[in-house]
Amino acid sequence: MVSAVAAEKHGQTFDLFDIDDDGYLTRADFEAIATRLTQAADKTHDQSLYDAYLHFWNSLAGEVGIDPEGRMTRQEFIEGLDRLMKTSTGFDEVIAQMPYAVLALYDRDGDGRVSREEFLAMQTAAGVSRDKAEIALLALDRDADGVIGVEDLLAAVREFMLSDDLFAPGNWLFGGLEPKPIRYY
Repeated sequence: MVSAVAAEKHGQTFDLFDIDDDGYLTRADFEAIATRLTQAADKTHDQSLYDAYLHFWNSLAGEVGIDPEGRMTRQEFIEGLDRLMKTSTGFDEVIAQMPYAVLALYDRDGDGRVSREEFLAMQTAAGVSRDKAEIALLALDRDADGVIGVEDLLAAVREFMLSDDLFAPGNWLFGGLEPKPIRYY
């Protein structure tokens, strides 16, 4: 069973990936997000990024039991991603490949880190608003050095995908979770 926190985060991911906003995910949506990320990095094509996103799509399609040329509902995505994350290789072999590819694309000087501006460009290309991307930078930059390194990004993705902690910094990866009402005791 998918936890409420995981369902919210996986749903947020679905919403970002549903590029044509038709309520379904298809291979074309994953190609489109790869294209948006590539174009925002001022590149014409990046095969490793496309390969990572299409591997994610194909793995999810297999987990859900649909043809890779088919389409997936929001609920199928949430449940399929949850099952995929609970496998021994789901995170390392499927999910982790995307942040590595995105970071390599945006890391213009090849030092294994993205600057503030590179990070903000990456976030806005992914569909995160500029103001939420600014907060995400603060939350994800764990050593407060003003850049996001491989370790920072991978830790954020791991928390976002695997943690049920409502206060985990990784929850800001795609703009933060919806605020919850305050409980008074």
